[in-house]
Amino acid sequence: MRFLAVVIAVAAMAAGCGAPTAPGIPLSIGCGEELDGWRCTLSTTESGGVRDVTGLAAWSTSDPGIATVNSVGFVTVLKTGGVAIRATYRGNEVALIIEVVAGAGRRYYRALSGWVTNAQTQEKLTNVVVEIVSGPNAGRVTSTGTSGAYQLYDLDLGTFTLRFTRAGYLTADRTYTLTGDHYNSLDVTLTP
Repeated sequence: MRFLAVVIAVAAMAAGCGAPTAPGIPLSIGCGEELDGWRCTLSTTESGGVRDVTGLAAWSTSDPGIATVNSVGFVTVLKTGGVAIRATYRGNEVALIIEVVAGAGRRYYRALSGWVTNAQTQEKLTNVVVEIVSGPNAGRVTSTGTSGAYQLYDLDLGTFTLRFTRAGYLTADRTYTLTGDHYNSLDVTLTP
């Protein structure tokens, strides 16, 4: 999502939405999605080089019922919708329209990832099948990639059992409880 936000910012500026409403100070606004909301920055090339003036700007949104923004550009999303983020610096205003989703940043709290390694050599293992075999996410399957890591996203909260299998290794079952209030990681070692 962070990449999408950069594209939106560039497109909005090219269309004139990211340009100051009054002549004088060249301003550039950019917004990107972070883990618990959006972060917007404001910069100027007023003195010849690029200067971050995020903390010196007055920030507001077009609809505080959808999202609010604090004095350092952190956007808190209250409900899903389109909202303009505005920054005013030395009498010049710039705005950027973004689409926000309530609770979207918390999707990382509904994900599980980890490394699978060889118990004897600590080498990261590729092509390990990771399957949720019981619980609210039963039937979800992924596998480790070339880095030996696996990721499962958009999981339902609760307790479930994961099975890790790869030819030539003993199968390992692990139980995990996903509460939705923190990042989740489960590293597993397999014995050849």
